[in-house]
Amino acid sequence: MKIALIHPTDPRIDNDSITNYLKGILKYNSVYKEHEIIYYGISKLDSKKKEFIDKNNIYFKQIFLQPTKRYVPLTLKYMYLLWCKRTNSQFKGKILSFHGVEWALPFLYPKKTGKILLTIHGASKFNSIAWKNIFKIYFYKWIEELVIKRVDRIILVSKDGYEYYVSKYPKLSYKFTFVPTFVDEQLFFPRNDTLQLRRKYNINKRDIVLIYIGRLVFEKGLDILLLSFKKLKNKFSKLKLIIVGGGPTRKKLKIIIKNKQINDVVFFGLIDFIKIPEILNCADLFVLPSAFEGTSLAVLEAIACGVPVISFEVGDMNKIIDDGVNGYLVKDRNYIDFANAIEKGIKTRNIMKGKCSAMIKKYLASTIIPKILEKYLEIDSSE
Repeated sequence: MKIALIHPTDPRIDNDSITNYLKGILKYNSVYKEHEIIYYGISKLDSKKKEFIDKNNIYFKQIFLQPTKRYVPLTLKYMYLLWCKRTNSQFKGKILSFHGVEWALPFLYPKKTGKILLTIHGASKFNSIAWKNIFKIYFYKWIEELVIKRVDRIILVSKDGYEYYVSKYPKLSYKFTFVPTFVDEQLFFPRNDTLQLRRKYNINKRDIVLIYIGRLVFEKGLDILLLSFKKLKNKFSKLKLIIVGGGPTRKKLKIIIKNKQINDVVFFGLIDFIKIPEILNCADLFVLPSAFEGTSLAVLEAIACGVPVISFEVGDMNKIIDDGVNGYLVKDRNYIDFANAIEKGIKTRNIMKGKCSAMIKKYLASTIIPKILEKYLEIDSSE
């Protein structure tokens, strides 16, 4: 079976969840060498090297360079560039894999260019919460309807997302299937060198460390987290909050920290993906104050490292977190209840750490990726 993973990112630089998802599939396939899978992406490096195989045997081919000048929105620019490449001979005879409806559209109209599998990592119902631009919301919904009508199969990585799309498109329900996201168990596991790792990242061995990893955007609820953290600092003087990631709300968060006089909050910014397991192993609790989530990869990675999770009860969180066993779920969206859950987590963290491994087994890459590849095989064998 031949698969073309087409996604406008650079696997050498980008560490977002979708890029890492694709790299995980390629890494797994490189071990068993069952299929020919190539990552077709963009190059963010000024290099003439248009293809390479990295240390994990990830086969990458550049389909275009990242645009340097932006006279139009970047998404529209990428869609146009993909449309220009849609008839490229290197895609013939391959199942085309897309991880966003906007990237699939150029290969579906005016004529479908091959067998296509779409993976949806979120759900359009989330966009109305996350996006403030009404035009952008309606434009995306219009694209989504066009794409879903013509693709061959659709994988949803969250159960919540699957139920949403089946109810929204009942006549096309046969196209949808739920296969959760996965954790690379070769990278994410409990480490025995926590003290050395804490020294490496300038964390005191007596610190009680809360960690957030993800985008810094308003729907992630980091303002609520900061208020919860301030409330708890009165009880736990050694409490420390580490925020990993980048995004538009970083300046706003720093203003809140300054105005509220909140101490011991550290921004790590964007870091190499390989460092995330190390930082997770420094943490006592993972905190996720999001307004919505699907199957959060960051949460799965935390639990795989033996770190209990505090989260609002949104999306698939109640399928990942067993309340009081490997974390705590908060029903009402307010900083006081979230702070109370963190406090319970602090007091029971050592008990919960040992109970994380049981749940994570069903999300391991070695378990999930074969199920993903089965969906490609179904398309490959269809008429």
